[in-house]
Parts: sequence; structure tokens; C-alpha cells
Amino acid sequence: MRKGREILGKTIVAYDTGTKFDRVADLIFDQETNQVVGFLLDEATWFRSARVLPLQNVKAIGPDAVIVSSEKSVSHASAIPVINKILKRNNILKGTRILTVNGQDLGTMVDLYFDEQSGLVEGYEVSGGLFADAYSGRSFVPAPTTLHIGEDVAFVPAYTAALMEEQVGGIKGAAIAASDKVQETAQSTGGKLQEIGKATGEKVQSAAEVTGEKFQELREVATVKAQDAAAATSGKLQELQITASEKAQIAAQKAQAAAAAGSQKAQAMARNTSTSLTNSVISPEEQRAFVVGKVAQQTVTAPDGTTVVFEGERITYDRVAIAQGLGVLDVLYRAAGGRLSEQISEKLSDRLNSAVASLGVEEALGKRVQGFVRTDTGIIIAASGQIVTESVVARAKTYHQEQALLHAVGLSADTAVKGQAQQFLGTTGDRLKLTTQSTGEQLQSSAQTVWAQVKTTATELKELSTHAITEKRIKSALGRPVTRVILDQNDAVILNVGELITHQAIDAARESDVLDLLLGSVYTETPKLSLQDLRAPEAGKAAL
Repeated sequence: MRKGREILGKTIVAYDTGTKFDRVADLIFDQETNQVVGFLLDEATWFRSARVLPLQNVKAIGPDAVIVSSEKSVSHASAIPVINKILKRNNILKGTRILTVNGQDLGTMVDLYFDEQSGLVEGYEVSGGLFADAYSGRSFVPAPTTLHIGEDVAFVPAYTAALMEEQVGGIKGAAIAASDKVQETAQSTGGKLQEIGKATGEKVQSAAEVTGEKFQELREVATVKAQDAAAATSGKLQELQITASEKAQIAAQKAQAAAAAGSQKAQAMARNTSTSLTNSVISPEEQRAFVVGKVAQQTVTAPDGTTVVFEGERITYDRVAIAQGLGVLDVLYRAAGGRLSEQISEKLSDRLNSAVASLGVEEALGKRVQGFVRTDTGIIIAASGQIVTESVVARAKTYHQEQALLHAVGLSADTAVKGQAQQFLGTTGDRLKLTTQSTGEQLQSSAQTVWAQVKTTATELKELSTHAITEKRIKSALGRPVTRVILDQNDAVILNVGELITHQAIDAARESDVLDLLLGSVYTETPKLSLQDLRAPEAGKAAL
């Protein structure tokens, strides 16, 4: 939802050239459909009709500009009959008095709110009028399906006044002091909220620490196995050492090379797994923003031996760029004090807050918004003075602004609980008891939902790590021969001994649930074959 006045004066930018070529002078409103159908750029003159921008030609409305495909998106009003007819009618919204058909004065129109996609007007901002004594400042008048505009007055249906009147009594009654019983109930409910939040936070932190320890254990096990494999290989080569001193030296050199290669592969696999896990939790952009300006707690070295930053050195943008280019940005992140478990806990905490807000946002229905609720890009979720409807709640969910909407109607933390209780001061004791029971059930449901989300997140992290390792093994296996016959479920041969692993073979093995068998049969030794033996049976499609 956008506010009309905030569109006026915005620069119009062509997407194809990136040039600024005009500005919005006014809105074009169709009272028959209750829609904003476009924007006026220039008034008509004796020699040409007005220049307009139809709403359907707008790609996006940002905080500073209106984006269109090209300058051709702007047309003359004479070429668009609907807009041309509206401009000839020359109705002016600003300053128009709004009356109901039975003569109630709702105030003077100051501005309007409309949906930026459909153009549908959702309400009007007015000053003075019937409810001027109930609110400070301006009021929000819900838009009727039709609005009849005359020279001095705009007429709306009588039920519009009833919609505005819904919350007046509640707002005036909020000044009455709360009873001791209501305060005790609110404080008790607030205490339960704090206890649940604290317990959930401890579970989240524990889950994050356990996850981090398991990944560290996997990394250490992988390194130990690689070292054992290297030692075994070295022992076998020593057993087969030829008596001649020259051949013995060659064999020793090969053994050392094989051990080094095995260790490097293990380290590379562990490093890639750690990088994939870190990037899945904290994006590279967040890592870069975190490390700049911090002091390195340890020296960071790339796999090729390049020193990225020394211990005690302040990290600059240049060092961050070098680290990312060498694939050790995640190592630099940890060296700067970044902690994976804390980030997991923080993200799960954000999910917890969003989940609780999403469950409770329905409580805002029927309440009046005390201040504007906007997104970072300037889209209006709810206007000041507007009564929250189903469409407002749906818009808040779409843009993930549930918490902001709850705050705008006075339903945040302990203060919100007390404010909610004050709104029900006029109700009977039985209704207050039912409300307390309902709140307890909602809290219990919220806790169960949050714990389910924690378990889901841990499962997703585990699956992500397993997937990353499998993809790494597949990339290493492609183009290498197999050491055994690979059969599908119908005993058809997928690959014979010595045949090269292809993408088609990977897909067939995955479909027959023998992918692990295939990846475990990869020939990793350096084959002593001629160039002709190494060639594929046909020329490559990208070869010269």
C-alpha cells in the first residue's frame, strides 16, 4: 500500500537506459472503479494533450523513484480513453469534504492510500469531522466501493461512519485505570512468556553447541583416517622396496608424494565441508561485513601457502577480497571472532520471534493502528488510524511485518499484554477468565511450534552437510574408471570394470540406489597407461 502524497514529485527512471526523464505531478483517480489508474506528468496545453503514465506500465515504485521499462511507457492522455475521460472531468480530491449520504461529516480529505499493484484505494486520510475529538491529528476513513465526487463534497455510504466508530469507545475507555486483578493477570502472563523464552533459548543454544561438536568430531575422524591410510600406503611401499638404492629412493619419494596427496585430499574435503556449513548459516555478504575492521586472532593461510592476514593484524577490505578469492573467507570469519553456534542460535531466535508474532498477529484484527507500519522499501502495511482488517493482516504476513503490526496496535511484550487487558476492562469476569485460558493455550501451542522448528532446522543443517560431501565426491569421481562392475536393480550393467564414470552413470546409479557403491569403487591411483588408452572412444564436442 502506498500513500498518494509520497508519490508526488518522485523521479521516473527508464530501466533500459537507466536515465531519469520525468517526475510525477499528480495521481489519476477513477471514482467509478475506486482505483488509481495512473500518474499525471504534464498538464494539457493548447497544442497537445496531457502526458500520463498508466499504472500498468509501472515496473516498481521505490523509496526514491518510479521504475518503468522505457520512456515509451509514457503516453498522451488522448491515446487512452479511460484516462482522458477522467482528466476532462477534472475532479480534485485534496480539500474535498467527505459526507455520508445521511449527512454525517467525516472530515476534509487530505490524502489517499492505494495498492501499488492493482491501484485499488483502501482508504482516505482526513482531518476534522465527526470523530475529531476521539483522535489527535488525522483519521483514517475506509474506502467504500464507490465514491461520488462533486465540486465541493464527496459522498460515501452511511456504513462508512459505522466502520470508523468501531474503536472510538475502546480508545476513550483505555484511559480508565486497570484493576488489581487485571494487572496481576497481565504480570503473570508476562512472567510465563519470559520463562518460555528463556527455556527455549537454552534449548536452542544447547542444540547449536551439540551440532558444532558433531561437525568438529567428523572433521577430526576424517583427518585421522586419512593419516592412517597414508601410513598404510607408506608401509606397503616399504615392504616392496627394491634392493637397488636408486629404485629404493624413487619408491620412497612416491610414498611420500602419495601420503602428502592423501593428506591434502582429506584436508580439502574437511575444509570444503566446513566452508559449505558456514555459508549455509552465514551468507558470504554477512561474513564480509563482520570481519572488516576487526583484529585477526590468529594467522590465516590459504591452501597454496599464501598468508592472508597475520595474527594481531587489522582486517581490511583488500584482505577480505584476497581471502574470498582464495576460498578461505570462512576461515577469516572464524579468525575474526565469528562463532557458528552463536549465529545458529541467533537465527533460530529470529525464527522463534517470527513464529510467535505470526501466531499472535490475528489478535490485531479490529484494533486501530497507532502509527504507520512500513517495510524497508517504503511500502505501507497499515496507516495511522486504520482499523486492522483481514487484508492488512495478510499484507503483514506477506512482507514479514507481523511484529511491527502488533507493536503498532500496542501488543508488544509485557506492555502489550497489559494494553490488551485494558481493552477488555468493560467485559465481565467470565470473559476475562476465558481470555486467560485462551492465552495459556496459545502459549503452549507456540512453545510446541518453536521446538518443532528447532528440530527441523537441525535436520536441515545435517542434510545440507551430507549433500555437500556427496556432491564433492561426485565431482572427484567424474572421468575416473571404476574397479568393479556396477549393476542396477535388474542386474543390468551400468558400468564395467575400467569404464569411465559419466554424468549418465551417476544418474543411473542414483536412480538404482547404488550411488554409494559407485563412489566407493572409484580408481584413484595414477594409471600407467598410454595416451591412446586414456582417450575416450570419440572426440570431445568442444575440441578443436
